[in-house]
Amino acid sequence: MPVGFANLTNWGAGKDVVLPAFAAFQRARVEFAQEVAKLALPAGEALVSKNAASGTYETDGAEKVLSTLEASFNLMPEMRSLLTDVAPTVRENAMLAVGRLCGLSDKLHGQVADPTLLDATISTITSSSQPSLVHAAMFLLHTAVRSSAEVAHLAVEHNALVAVCERLEDTDSQTKQAAVWCLCSIASHEAPLASAVVEAGAVPLLILCLKEHSLPLRRLTLSCLGSIAKHEQVLAEVLHKEGALSAAVEFLSSPDMLLRRHACRALACATQHHTGANEWVPAPARKLLVETMQVADPETLAFAATLAQQLAKHSNSVASSFHDLGAVPLLVAHMRQGHASPTSAAAAIGHICDGSSAAAVAALQLGVLETIHALLASHAPVPVCVVLCQCLGAMSNADETVAKAIDQSGCLQLVLEATLLSKRKIGPAARQVLRAGLGRALGKCASYPVLVFLLERLPFTGPHCEPPILAALLKALARVLSTKGTYRLDFMQRGALSVAQQASKIKSPELLDALKTLNSPSIFPKQMVDATAPDYESKLLDKIV
Repeated sequence: MPVGFANLTNWGAGKDVVLPAFAAFQRARVEFAQEVAKLALPAGEALVSKNAASGTYETDGAEKVLSTLEASFNLMPEMRSLLTDVAPTVRENAMLAVGRLCGLSDKLHGQVADPTLLDATISTITSSSQPSLVHAAMFLLHTAVRSSAEVAHLAVEHNALVAVCERLEDTDSQTKQAAVWCLCSIASHEAPLASAVVEAGAVPLLILCLKEHSLPLRRLTLSCLGSIAKHEQVLAEVLHKEGALSAAVEFLSSPDMLLRRHACRALACATQHHTGANEWVPAPARKLLVETMQVADPETLAFAATLAQQLAKHSNSVASSFHDLGAVPLLVAHMRQGHASPTSAAAAIGHICDGSSAAAVAALQLGVLETIHALLASHAPVPVCVVLCQCLGAMSNADETVAKAIDQSGCLQLVLEATLLSKRKIGPAARQVLRAGLGRALGKCASYPVLVFLLERLPFTGPHCEPPILAALLKALARVLSTKGTYRLDFMQRGALSVAQQASKIKSPELLDALKTLNSPSIFPKQMVDATAPDYESKLLDKIV
């Protein structure tokens, strides 16, 4: 039957009039919140019907709905008023709707995240006795803080952590999961927020969550611990002292592969900060880690490789132990299969080779160079190419036979073409890794054709000029040219000596020192060097005049 004030024919006094009108009013508010929640459904979840968010057969229907929601002037004020409604059903649907709106766009998120809304949400989390309403409130809090550190700080200032931590002691497993989600979203942004989570007393409660029977709760808790530990050494040490990392180590033997995956991530986040962290994952646990690689799916193996990488980079003895345990064949196979990103496996192989020359030889015999060559030739993303370069540098430095094989593989040329010559954007951290990787590889390179190829193509000016790499290249050329006269003749005839003199224009002590080594009289006569200097003609003219 139609509802609404227009359908009430008797306007007399009494409950027969007031109650139906109030019921109609409340139903309308619930329906409004439910419809907004449907409109805010992600496009992949919305049903293609007239009652759903993208309920249209137009190809840009979802975009039109989003544009309409963003352009509405009264949508958010109406939704905020529903968050404090006396009816729990209205509040629940309103919080679901607003939470979904938060995730649709930055513009809607900016309208939703304000102190009034956060106060209403936190108050509901604290005081409500209805699990479904509490879940809706924590869903709203999670979506509000997930994508904005500023909103996360605002939530902390409004005592959200106290309310959420209290819910970690709830008897309902799903409520605990929702609470962990909120803590994880807050802690993942930055160190001060993660510290606030720790100071709120969350860590002992999270450790108790690891003892629950619920597998999803355990997984989320491990993820939250990783989000806390990833920021700095102090936070990782707090987790270690509280026993959280010891609890995470125990899950490396869990029959549930997702638990192992989250345990690897949490431990990798914690151990990345300093060398002493290797003690947090003792030898028996490292053996379990390699056993996990043997049976893991590609995603889990990638996280296991990340943990192995963090452990191996801090200790040569630990790196060597991974080779002894048989990790290298598993990592090379993971790279070859290509089911997940090869970066973690490549980085782990590089750090293991730093501790064991036998590991580099084994990786070579397993065909890792062919795999790296294929990845570089496929125009892999810059971060992938940079890590592959780091792996090549470590392998070159580990064994001369491997270094010679790398020279002959063409991988160094491909690294250059995929990074500096491609003109693709390279971030500061990636650029630092690239310098170190190429520097190590060039330090062991004995191939004149490879070195002169790099010299003739590396830029000496502009944003892609890299003085540390040029310095390593000139030192390698000086070493190779000093051994064979035919190389020196070819180097001069092709004009490469003139190219090398361009380094004199770059104000880099390291590069100038390398150029001085190349220009040594034992390699090239002084007159020849002077004749190839960039200012040779101007000096000659000055003498004539």
